[in-house]
Amino acid sequence: MVMIIGADTALGAAMATALSAAGFQVLDDAAERVPIDCNRVLYCHDAARDPEGHVAALDALCRSLAATRTMDCQVHFGVFTPANACAKAGRAIRETAMLKPLCQRDLAHAQAELLLHSWFGRSRTAILPIVFRHGELYAAPDDRRPLAGHVNACLRRAKSLQPMRFPGLGLQKRTLTHLDDFASAVAAVLKGDFLPDVINVPGETMAIADYMNDICSHYGLEASLASDPFDDDLPWGLGDRVLSAAEFRSELPDFRLRHRFRSWLALGN
Repeated sequence: MVMIIGADTALGAAMATALSAAGFQVLDDAAERVPIDCNRVLYCHDAARDPEGHVAALDALCRSLAATRTMDCQVHFGVFTPANACAKAGRAIRETAMLKPLCQRDLAHAQAELLLHSWFGRSRTAILPIVFRHGELYAAPDDRRPLAGHVNACLRRAKSLQPMRFPGLGLQKRTLTHLDDFASAVAAVLKGDFLPDVINVPGETMAIADYMNDICSHYGLEASLASDPFDDDLPWGLGDRVLSAAEFRSELPDFRLRHRFRSWLALGN
């Protein structure tokens, strides 16, 4: 059984679909509290829309769990951290990377991850953290359930024919993962008997200029060079933000991505 906090978000809805397909019983946060027989919780609150509330609501939920759960009734509690919240390194970002967020959304995610580990570190709490780190998630733009991140920010602008501006030359590399693939990967991890503290979910490596050119070409737009961002989803001074997924592949060697960005975009998304 898995409870999803924030089932009405893009991430939460995708998680509900993937977990149901994987055979889990899925509960949403319409319930007043986490049932005692539920040992999996995923926190899918939208930090981009409510960064301050993101941490406050998580802390309140952890307080409730700490007050009602004993050590013989532990619960694995999952949060999601974007690669942009991790410290820049000269190589692919590993699970051991420290946190160094440079924008408000990623600060909220980093605080949530640290808060969860803090609750775990307190004596006699039954909260077991599991952190899923991801790159740039993308999906078809949905005004009802917007998805944060630079790729989807570009898709939203292009769909409404707004100007597109490259960050510098756009040579920085990112890890791109379709939202459905990400949710399926999380479900696959949760089915395991021994869950990791932190795990990077895989994707495909693309330069910012490449995926922006693909989007512009698809929508018949031209992009210009600029140094100013058009949203808060891409810390502008960062270089490559590629996730290492070696640990994920060693744990789940049969997992395969079903979506590739260019072929997905060509299908009319």
